[in-house]
Amino acid sequence: MAERQQSQQAGQAATGSTTTQATNTANGFSLRFQGTVGGDVDRVKVPVDPQVPADVGGDFTIEFWMKAEPGSNASAACQAGEDGWRSGNVMVDRGVTGGPDHGEYGISLSGGRIAFGVATERGRQTVCGLLDVADNRWHHVAATRRASDGQLRVYVDGTESAQGAGPVGDVSYRDGRPTTSATQDPFLMLGGAKQGDGPPQQAFSGWVDDFRLSSRVRYTAPFDRPGAPFVTDADTVVLFHFDEGPLGACTSSVMDGSGHSTHGQCRQSGNSGAPGPAYVADTPFGTVTTRKTAGSWLDEQ
Repeated sequence: MAERQQSQQAGQAATGSTTTQATNTANGFSLRFQGTVGGDVDRVKVPVDPQVPADVGGDFTIEFWMKAEPGSNASAACQAGEDGWRSGNVMVDRGVTGGPDHGEYGISLSGGRIAFGVATERGRQTVCGLLDVADNRWHHVAATRRASDGQLRVYVDGTESAQGAGPVGDVSYRDGRPTTSATQDPFLMLGGAKQGDGPPQQAFSGWVDDFRLSSRVRYTAPFDRPGAPFVTDADTVVLFHFDEGPLGACTSSVMDGSGHSTHGQCRQSGNSGAPGPAYVADTPFGTVTTRKTAGSWLDEQ
């Protein structure tokens, strides 16, 4: 690293063109979503059919880091029960068109609080978090689901924020399911609701980092908030660090670090002023200074 910095400094002295551009993180980037409604844009789409490990249906844990500014997500207070999560600013959507079929689930920001819901033809439930996370700070969110009794839990920064009993059994996407929405249904969507799915759509405006989906219940009691990016293990079925970069609009794939190669695809909004999703230099972990010299980007820790 010292040799790299010396080389950078020598080049800077020769050109005299170095300017500080942004503060980046030692662990890469996060994704900034702009809350774009409809159009199948400002999203990350992750395929779940044909069958992949990411198509969880039994026990599972969804966890990620998020940040939202006060007032930037205009949904009303969380509605517990039935499909209440759909009325929030949707962050994670693995729903289907029409009835829930084998199963569906999702997470939203509702009135500043996390809403987590699961539904099947046998029943539906949404639980509402107690902690306001729309405070312009990074928060670790974990939502767990246990198949044997349908137990749903939400943890925020390691503190249990909600729990309730949802439908039991398998809630995975039915393989080869006939659908009139082939560009929406067989995907896990991050950053907003699926087009035409549920109530009037409200997408998420804010930051997301380090998204991990696991095929077991990772948390059953309060825990210490993670202090570093997630690592993969035998129960990790999808892991996105969102570190592909560079700064600016995400226009291609986000890479799955779980080892299963279920890569996501950024669907760009096309808004040149505020593209979404976009790689930004803001994450929950550490900082470095990003500089530009002679037309190229360099990082100094």
